[in-house]
Amino acid sequence: MTTVLLLVGLPGSGKSFLARRLCELVDTSTSIHVEYDKVAESLSKTNDDLAAWRKSRGLALEMFESHLDKKTELIIMDDNMHLRSMRKGIYRQCQERVHNGSSVYFGIIVVNTPLSVCLERNQTRDADRFVPVDVIQNMSNTMEPPDPQKASWEANHIRIGGTSNDASLEASRDWITSLQDNPVPSPPPEVDQELLEQERQSTRKCLLHQYDMSMRKWVGIVAKIAMGKEVNAKVASANRARKELLVELRSRDDDTTLEILIDQFCLRVGHGWDEQEMQLLHDNLTKTIKEL
Repeated sequence: MTTVLLLVGLPGSGKSFLARRLCELVDTSTSIHVEYDKVAESLSKTNDDLAAWRKSRGLALEMFESHLDKKTELIIMDDNMHLRSMRKGIYRQCQERVHNGSSVYFGIIVVNTPLSVCLERNQTRDADRFVPVDVIQNMSNTMEPPDPQKASWEANHIRIGGTSNDASLEASRDWITSLQDNPVPSPPPEVDQELLEQERQSTRKCLLHQYDMSMRKWVGIVAKIAMGKEVNAKVASANRARKELLVELRSRDDDTTLEILIDQFCLRVGHGWDEQEMQLLHDNLTKTIKEL
């Protein structure tokens, strides 16, 4: 079985120190601390910082997947992880391994160090590890802390202070052990998009047929309640409205209801009708909905 921990926090928050101490404290035979900064430092220097950053992240994720496949007992992913999308990709990899028969446990530790402390610590870093102040401030402003209300898979998380004393380390170790009570579930079954579209089209076809049959009844109602010498013309107008509305319904994909359709039908056939006739027509058409 494998326990995967994600560390969330600003540069200088103390994530790397925490990861090293947890590797020492947690009772496992195999563990790996994937430190993104160390991976970046191992790469040849380049003038393209963005390309180097992307490459280092790719290598770190390859290390992660490799240790998942090896069933390393404890994998600690040490990066800022300030965006939920960064964490989601790792969680999906865990789900894939569960789908293939592995047991995986997943948790997030938020190293909750004040921004001012992170900036102060950053000033003492070596030049090659110094992070621009505006980058840290932007991370702080865009931080997306774990929130089970928005992402249920983030339910297993804790927050600790940036000064990891023995008490907080022991609490973290005990919490890591408790993750075994909540293993990562298998991913939901993949949706067959082609089958889903076929079902949608079939439902749509049935709905259009229902609308057509309803409007045919409405034409019959027009024939019954129309008054005056223009009965035939009113029936013809109603039938024309039926055909026009059906063509429009077939050409669009919306949530038109029979109630809306009645209003549109009455609007098209109402020329030459007095107010009493229109009210009678609308009332009779509405009754057909209740009879469905």
